[in-house]
Formats: sequence, structure tokens, C-alpha cells
Amino acid sequence: MQLHGIPASKVIPTGAPTFDFWFTPDYKQPREHFLRSIGLRPDDRYITYVCSSSISGAEESIIAELASSLRQCESTKGLRIIVRRHPSPIKRIKPLNIEGVSFWPAKGVVPDTFELRRDYFNTLYHATAVVGINTSAFVEAAILDRPCISITPESLRFCQSEMPHFNYLVQAGFLAIAHDAGAVVAQVIELMAGNDSYCEARRKFVRSFVRPVQDGRPACRVTADAIKSSIRSNIVSISGENYSGKYYSGFQMD
Repeated sequence: MQLHGIPASKVIPTGAPTFDFWFTPDYKQPREHFLRSIGLRPDDRYITYVCSSSISGAEESIIAELASSLRQCESTKGLRIIVRRHPSPIKRIKPLNIEGVSFWPAKGVVPDTFELRRDYFNTLYHATAVVGINTSAFVEAAILDRPCISITPESLRFCQSEMPHFNYLVQAGFLAIAHDAGAVVAQVIELMAGNDSYCEARRKFVRSFVRPVQDGRPACRVTADAIKSSIRSNIVSISGENYSGKYYSGFQMD
């Protein structure tokens, strides 16, 4: 309503169909099995660093500083970092030969098959926290009820403030904001101690933004039902001919 000037009477909340598959348990693997599959020990703990698509500057230095800060702290020195590259071919990140840092998958991939979605799902699901700068992976992590930490160094704060979609996530209140690697470590220590102060805000965000219709239907079904309902209540004119009921653009909706 605010951005596009569409009146409330014309808006039907449906949720986001693109996130539907995150709500199925079909992708979940036992923790020990998943950790072995990516070369870790069954008792290892890790955070997932999710790379961003449009942030200027190298993220390699941020990852290196984070790994160093984790090793220097007695409580987190055994914590590993799993880096998930961004799938964009123009968003390259150099491989880092740093103790405790692994890249999984080895290359940036779009999770568009069952196997790739399963890998992505479990990379987030079994993490102690999901850390990044500015990424839609925070939405996916929130769906899986994983704590999210946005690291925003001084050099990137103005860039972050100019991104409306990032500000929306900040205003939702489920992102922990850390201005440097040390602040990330402090947040992780709290999480390892069982103190997740953003838990309720995270779950509220998912209920209100991703799945506003709480009747058990996936968002794709809610959207399809809304389209069919709108068509049935209006005669739609296409290419000079009138269609009504169950037909729209030549496709049978049922």
C-alpha cells in the first residue's frame, strides 16, 4: 500500500510461495550424518556464513577476521565456520586456507533440486547461528528458527542503510546487529549458553511475513486460491474475448 499505492481493499495477503519448501521436514538430515557428509566430526559445532550478492568490497577479510576472533576466545575456539558462497557467477569469493573455515558447497549453486535444497537446508538448520552482511538467507534461516547475525563493519554501514529490504528485516527485530567480529563472537557465546533473545521476534516475523495465513495451506495454494477466487468474481477480458469461471489466459485453473 505504501510503496505501490494499492488500496487495502485490493490486497490479499498470501505469503511467499518461493519459501514453501522450507516448511517441509523432507530435507532434514540427522545432524551426525550431515556433518560427516561435509567433512566435520559428529560433535563439531559451527556457524554458517552466508555470502551476499551486492555488497561492495571483499567478504574474505570479514570471514578471516571472524575466524581469528573465534579462535582467540576460549569459549568459541573450537567453533567452525561453514561458508556458503552466493550463486551469482559475478559474485566471486576467493578460497581461504584458514583453520576452521570450510566452503560448502565448493562452488556457488542455486538450490533448485532436491539434493541441493537438502544441502542448503541442513547447512542452515544445524548451525549455531547464521551470519552474513545482507542476504535473503536470513529469511530462510528465520523459517528454520536459526538465530541470525548481521555483521556491518563501519565501511558498509552507509551502504546497508540505503537498502530498503535490509532495513525491513532490521525493523522486524529478529536480526542481531554486530558492528565487528568481536560483537559476533559475543552474540555466539550467548547463543551457546542458551540465551536466544531474538527468538520470539524471529518467529513473529515468519508468521506475519512469510506465512500470514495460518490455516495449514502452503503459500502457493493460498495464492492459487486467491487468483481463482478473483477470476470467479470478475469476467476477465483477454485478447478481445471474455473468459470467466475456471479459465484464465487459456489455462484451466482447476
